Amino acid sequence: EVELHLRLLIVHEIRRLCTQIWPRCVVKTFGSMETHLILPKSDIDVCVLNIPDDVYKAMEILAKHIDKQCLSEYGSLRIIDNAKVPIVKFLYRGTLYSVDICINSEDGLMNTATLRELLDMYPMAYPLTMVVKMYLYLRKLHEPYHGGLGSYATCLLVMSFLQNHPYRGMQYSDRTKVSAGILLADFFRYIGFYFNFMNVGIDLIDGGECFRKDERDSRGLLIEDPASYDNNAASAARHFASITKAFESAYMLLMTEDQTVLKKITNSTPQRFLNRCIR
Repeated sequence: EVELHLRLLIVHEIRRLCTQIWPRCVVKTFGSMETHLILPKSDIDVCVLNIPDDVYKAMEILAKHIDKQCLSEYGSLRIIDNAKVPIVKFLYRGTLYSVDICINSEDGLMNTATLRELLDMYPMAYPLTMVVKMYLYLRKLHEPYHGGLGSYATCLLVMSFLQNHPYRGMQYSDRTKVSAGILLADFFRYIGFYFNFMNVGIDLIDGGECFRKDERDSRGLLIEDPASYDNNAASAARHFASITKAFESAYMLLMTEDQTVLKKITNSTPQRFLNRCIR
C-alpha cells in the first residue's frame, strides 16, 4: 500500500510537469500499475497524449524539463529512440523506481486493457505471472531493450500455457482450486523442454492455439499480439533461448530432493504460494 502510494505520487509529479509544458496533454499510466502485476522493481509506465510536437522533439523537451527540475537521479536520464516505442527513461530522484515515458502512443493502453480481460478469464495467471516475472528479473532476462522477455510478453506466454493446459477445460469456479505449484512446475517444464519456439508461434485469440511459423518468422519467439494482430509482442526477446534454459533450470530445482521444494508449494493458495516464491 505504501509502495503504491509512492508510485502514485511520482505519477502526480510527472503529470504536473507535463501539463506545465503542454497544458492540453493527457497523462495516463499503463502496464503493471493498472494490471496490479507490480514487483518491487517494476517500472512506472506513463504515456503522454495530445502532444502537438514531433515525438522525438517532444522527448527532448521533456528530458530537458526533467533535468531542470531535478526529477531524475544523476546520470540516469536518457532518451531511448531506437526502441519500437521510443521512451524517456530515468530513475526518479530519491527512489529506485525507473520511469518510462512514451509520447502519443496508445499501444500500452490497449495492451493493458487486453491483459485485464485475460486475467479475468484465467485467475491463476496472476500468481504465475508474478513469479515468472520475478524469476526473469533476478536473472536479468526481463529487459526487452537487452533482448529479454518484457512484462507484457511474459504475461501472454503464461496465458498461452494456461490455454493449452488441462486447466483450461475446467469450470471457472474450479480454476481457483488448482495448485499454483503444479502449474508453475508444468510451465517451466513445458516452455523449458518442449516448446519449439523456433518453429511454432502463439495465437491467443478465440481460446488460443499454437501454429507452425513460416520461414520469415522462424528467427525467434513469435506471440501474435491480441491487442494488435499484426504485431509480434515478443519481437524484442532476442535471447529467448537463454530464457528457456533458465526455465529448464527452474524446473529441475523444483523437482530436486524428492520434490521437497514443490511439496511445500503444491497445496498453497495463490497468495501463499506467491509469498513463498518471492520473499
